[in-house]
Amino acid sequence: MLLKRTRFTALLLSFALLSGITSCGQEDYSGKILTCADFISEYAVERKYVEIASMSTGTDPELREFMSMSTDSASIYRAQLAIESTLQYEVLEDTLECYGSDKTGTVDVEFTYCDYEEVLDSEPIFLSMDDFEEAVYNCNEKIEVTLTYEFKYIDGLVKLTNIQDLNELFPYRDIEVPISLGFASYIGDPEFMGNTYDPNLECYLDTEAIIVGIPVNGDGNKLVWDYYYEIKNGYDIVYTSDPIHDEYPSRLYIDYEYGSSIPNGFYDFTLYDLEGVSFKEFTIYVTGNVDPIRYLGGTTLYYELPEGYGYADPNTIDMSERFGSMENFVDAYITNTSQTSYGYDLVIARNLYHVDQSVIDDYFAGLDGEVEETFADLDATIHRVNYTFTIDGVEYASATYYVETADEYYDVYYFVAVFNYEGETFVIDCITDDYDALMDLLGGFHMG
Repeated sequence: MLLKRTRFTALLLSFALLSGITSCGQEDYSGKILTCADFISEYAVERKYVEIASMSTGTDPELREFMSMSTDSASIYRAQLAIESTLQYEVLEDTLECYGSDKTGTVDVEFTYCDYEEVLDSEPIFLSMDDFEEAVYNCNEKIEVTLTYEFKYIDGLVKLTNIQDLNELFPYRDIEVPISLGFASYIGDPEFMGNTYDPNLECYLDTEAIIVGIPVNGDGNKLVWDYYYEIKNGYDIVYTSDPIHDEYPSRLYIDYEYGSSIPNGFYDFTLYDLEGVSFKEFTIYVTGNVDPIRYLGGTTLYYELPEGYGYADPNTIDMSERFGSMENFVDAYITNTSQTSYGYDLVIARNLYHVDQSVIDDYFAGLDGEVEETFADLDATIHRVNYTFTIDGVEYASATYYVETADEYYDVYYFVAVFNYEGETFVIDCITDDYDALMDLLGGFHMG
């Protein structure tokens, strides 16, 4: 703490030598009053109640409680310390008065500290206590408090008789600093905008830009928002914005301009404060103009998208481990355009070779064990679901499983089908956490 202390030894010595006696009477105790005033002021700045009380004729419970720093609020305590770090004092020697007849005296002490009320008025809400403390340290406006110390000379000692007046020095004892709960507490859900956004599919169609408005709720619009955002496609960071400064906004805006058609895929947005702490995440799907019908592998078999689904880039899914070791070519990757929890929903692939039915039969005979091994890390219980897969009334070899885990968040339906159609061997793989969604996805197959 910065303390402005004045020592008076040389002054008092020269004063006594020149005058011989003082206005205080036969015994000169003016120097003791000034020294006592200096120490009491220093102890007030340092919250040393015991020392102040030892130099006083009485006690003050209210002052003792404050100086003991007994508060249940960490923010109040930090605010008090910040203000007190600016506290300075000066004993005003020219105000010294002594009354020799009753051995009493008075002297004024001027205290100054940061105008914390000005600081509180400057911001409706502070992002953190660090921000408040910094504002206090940078504050040039001062509050001045002048206290008149009253002393009595008792048994050779100068004693303060008005200890209770020191309470006037601390009007900020119950200060409340409005502190933000953090950006994440005030940010709403994203609202996607622009004429290329399809609210029915919940995705962008053949777009060059992603435009997002995010509401700022509650006290959030009393804050200054300094932040940036990052966009990922898969594991790749495709864009990081410059820092954005927005004062007291009702919503945050993101306008990502690509310059040409944005490639198909899921785009993950993350907003960060300037300390690198994320406070909002969301995902949006981008696809080209969608023809809901796609013919498969040059055959008359086709797939028609259910509502709420889109075609993703088939190169982003790996089917090389499905159906033995033979290579599979992905014809179509169908995914929910609003969300995906497990990386994909439905994949339609063709095997590199036409496969005999006996090989398909052998594959399904050993599939139960393969599925158990696949989900072994989740400590899952595998249930075989009684479901017959048909396309326009024709039954095809398939198996459906319900994977039940200790944490139901990871529970999924897993479906696989392998069948020959017009000289091609198709492999269908599907994972979804909803049975009705599974039925919608599998209902998209048709024969031409």
